[in-house]
Amino acid sequence: MLTVFGNIVTSLSWFGVNMLGVGLHSYGFMDQAFGPLLAFIVSQLAIGALGMLPEKYWRGIQARKSLSFLGGQRLGLQGVSCRKSD
Repeated sequence: MLTVFGNIVTSLSWFGVNMLGVGLHSYGFMDQAFGPLLAFIVSQLAIGALGMLPEKYWRGIQARKSLSFLGGQRLGLQGVSCRKSD
C-alpha cells in the first residue's frame, strides 16, 4: 500500500510542481499533462483499494485453499504431484 502511495507522491513531485506555474521548476510545457496525471493518480488509488480487499474476496487464495483440502480433484490434478521425487 505504501508503494502505491509513493507512486502518487513521486508523480506529483515530478509533474505537479511543474504545473504550479511559479518558481524554478515552472518550464511552461506541462499544461496538457493534468489529465494524464489525474488518470494515473486515480489508477493508483484503484490499485490501492484492490490491495486493501479482505482475503475472503481474493479468488486465487480461495482456489489454493480449496485445492489443498480437495487433494487436487477440483482441477483434475489427481495424479499430479508437486513434491520432489527421490
